[in-house]
Amino acid sequence: MIIISYEFNKSDVYDLARHINAETKQNGSELTFKRCPYCNGGGHSDKYTFSISLNTGQFNCLRGSCGKKGGFITLARDMNFKLDFGSFTPLKKDYRTLPHKPIGSITVTDKAVEYLKHRGISESVAKRYGITTDKKNDSVICFPFYDLNGELIMIKYRNTNFKKGVTKGSKEWTSKDTKPLLFGIQCVNMDKGELVVTEGQIDSLSLAEAGIENAVSVPNGKNAFEWINTCWDFINHFGEITVFGDYENGEITLADEINRRFKHKTVKAVRKSDYRGAKDANEILTRYGATALVAAVSNAEKIPVRHIIDITEVKPYKIEDKPHFCTGIKEIDETLGGFFTGQYITLTGKRGEGKSTLMSQIVCEAVEQGVNTLVYSGELPNDQFKNWLDQQLAGSVFTQAEVDKRTGRINYTVPDKTVENINRWLKGKLYIKDDNSLKDGENLFDILESAIYRYNIKFLCIDNLMTINDYSKSDLYHSQAETVGKLKDLAISADCCILLIAHERKTSTSNTNDNVSGSADITNRADAVLAYRRNTDENADCDGFIEITKNRLYGNTRLKERNTAIKTYYDKTSRRIRTEGSRGIFQKYYSWVASTGESVETLIKQSDMDLPF
Repeated sequence: MIIISYEFNKSDVYDLARHINAETKQNGSELTFKRCPYCNGGGHSDKYTFSISLNTGQFNCLRGSCGKKGGFITLARDMNFKLDFGSFTPLKKDYRTLPHKPIGSITVTDKAVEYLKHRGISESVAKRYGITTDKKNDSVICFPFYDLNGELIMIKYRNTNFKKGVTKGSKEWTSKDTKPLLFGIQCVNMDKGELVVTEGQIDSLSLAEAGIENAVSVPNGKNAFEWINTCWDFINHFGEITVFGDYENGEITLADEINRRFKHKTVKAVRKSDYRGAKDANEILTRYGATALVAAVSNAEKIPVRHIIDITEVKPYKIEDKPHFCTGIKEIDETLGGFFTGQYITLTGKRGEGKSTLMSQIVCEAVEQGVNTLVYSGELPNDQFKNWLDQQLAGSVFTQAEVDKRTGRINYTVPDKTVENINRWLKGKLYIKDDNSLKDGENLFDILESAIYRYNIKFLCIDNLMTINDYSKSDLYHSQAETVGKLKDLAISADCCILLIAHERKTSTSNTNDNVSGSADITNRADAVLAYRRNTDENADCDGFIEITKNRLYGNTRLKERNTAIKTYYDKTSRRIRTEGSRGIFQKYYSWVASTGESVETLIKQSDMDLPF
């Protein structure tokens, strides 16, 4: 099989300039044109806005109304400039000039080579990436995943004989207990500024076959993005990411999520038209050859940020279908419908009355429901916050009461063995800003925003507003308004629920949103406002109240003055708060218990505690 290929040469740039009679000048590694060949400088005859990289052939016009950009093949086609396309035989292609790490002890098998040849991929590519077959079943292809050091991290298996509804087991699976990372990292040229990301391993190998060396693929398909955390630093090394996902149902897989998570990067996607009716890169290779793949990558366009759209493009949704989680307090969930992604929520109350306790209990419920959570606790040191959280997750059954012999005070502690079990369950689900002070030039908001995208955080808790910014009293209100505006925008753009704790004024008496200390925007921008207060009445039948003073989604509220506030009860041993509608929360076992595979009785014995029943 002969494959047609074009290899970029900077001499072609000068030849093209002469072909269109362009006046040019060279600036470093770029050739700049006096007039853009597409817009001719526009109405104002702007000069030298168009340039071509002499290293890559990428072109770009800086005029906003033009903005033409792309690869050299595209430019040559548009300018009717003929390129010298050569040809090569895949089996004889020499990859020795491409930087790569040693594959190690893996032996490429004939069966693997035969399978890849059937998919249009040569033996040389198979050897470069170390594609082999399973020792027990040679119909199972093995794709090894290496890091930049050439260390084998994981293996993905593909049953080439799999038939849906007939064959038992799965078509694809990965080795157990390994961290997910991108396939093909060891073959990437770190000196290049671009990275191409595909959905399947066969697709990235297809791009390698076409001579595109910086092609990698995701480990577990279009809906799994755990690899982003593992490969965060690697991906951020590149200035430009091109997404070459599968073309399904009129959309390109991977594109939207990668664009969302790496919005600080230039993220491009292959144009839908360049799929030419094919599903993926490998199908393009087998149907149209390597030239079509090179053109597709060269023509990739930056994913647009749509600020204004036609109203008919807005897809209506049912409120219950929007991602949300429950707080575990029945009355709050019935009133607010739970906490929704995209919401900014204010939790207020007077100092020392339990706002942080209520927040950490809601954190427990979020993690229990599989919601990745991030906490910034400017009010409490991290170790104290962790102790409180452990106590809430352990509950009274796994918490010991000990009397301090010197003071006579009763202290509540969670046994070390229980903390170990809780930590094992929490790993990768709950994050917290460390206690270290920020260095010069570091910004807390930027750190929190970066963590949200890296760890796919869907619930951010900030305790509290007064600790999130370093501002003087002279611009207090303006700075607070700016901060909550950023938080509201972040909640929407990152599709994350943000809970902000804000103190009430010391002199406040009535129960309104105006009682919050500081800028009115703290509550004006909020989608919901909750207030948690202790009951100071000695004859009261409850420990406190939760009021819902704002509910933008549904409108209904819960106010003490209308006798609709939610009565709360507090348990010192577990630090848990319950209501009439959530009585069972005092006795609740969180999923860390079940994750151990042991019975409650066994776990108590392992912690050297006495059975409480």
